Amino acid sequence: MAAVLAPIPALHPAQQHLPVQMTSLIWEEGGGSADQPLGGLSVNKLSVNKDPLQKPRPQYDLAAPSGRPNEPIFGARAPESASEMAEWVAHMKERGIRRVVALLDVGEAALRSPDGSATGYIDALAASFNEAIRIDVQEAGASSTCYAACLAAKNANEPLCFHCADGNAHTSLMLSQWLLKDYIGGENCQEATDSLVARKRHSGVEWSPDPLALEYLLERDTLAGYVYVEPADDDVIDLSSIEVGMAADGLPGMPEEEGGPKMHPSGLFY
Repeated sequence: MAAVLAPIPALHPAQQHLPVQMTSLIWEEGGGSADQPLGGLSVNKLSVNKDPLQKPRPQYDLAAPSGRPNEPIFGARAPESASEMAEWVAHMKERGIRRVVALLDVGEAALRSPDGSATGYIDALAASFNEAIRIDVQEAGASSTCYAACLAAKNANEPLCFHCADGNAHTSLMLSQWLLKDYIGGENCQEATDSLVARKRHSGVEWSPDPLALEYLLERDTLAGYVYVEPADDDVIDLSSIEVGMAADGLPGMPEEEGGPKMHPSGLFY
């Protein structure tokens, strides 16, 4: 059967500002098959355009924070339990990790330990890696200790992996600190965190470091006392009091009546 590519209908000028999911539909001639027939044609396949450079999410979210060919620092999610530790360790070693830093508090480490203690967790890792340490980000010296571990790993040419409970909250902060100090330079915490977020396309990991937390960490060398505050929206719209204006053709547009609703920058009328 001959394949025909159905073109995507052109948008009305007044609709071009609306977000549209661009997809391609593949139709095949015929009908009466298991596919639902439509005017002699049947839908056989829906092809959605995807980013060809988007990497799949890696196991344990193990990824590097930069695209440097000899990047020595990595981030990952910690094993969820003691039963997963053997598989986790094997995967890290297979990927070339030689040092590990656990960004876990006492309770989080004990939960994953073979003997139920925080010390037992680190001892189990130390048996498989050249160096294994645990750092509680709520303790004094957390930032400087992590950075020193990074420098030691770089100088020894032994890849190091930070890991925390979810692979993001604390790991992303230490990776951002490393980028800022070893790669970007300066004191722009926002640039460092944005750079890590932008790595999703190439790493497959959706890190979301808080730039204010990074700034706090660098200034105080600990996260103790830091309280995350949801960013304020200076232009909050009360949708209950806004009506969508309609032009004469029934499409969204400017009302014709003088003194009618006004357009908000969002495109809505009030």
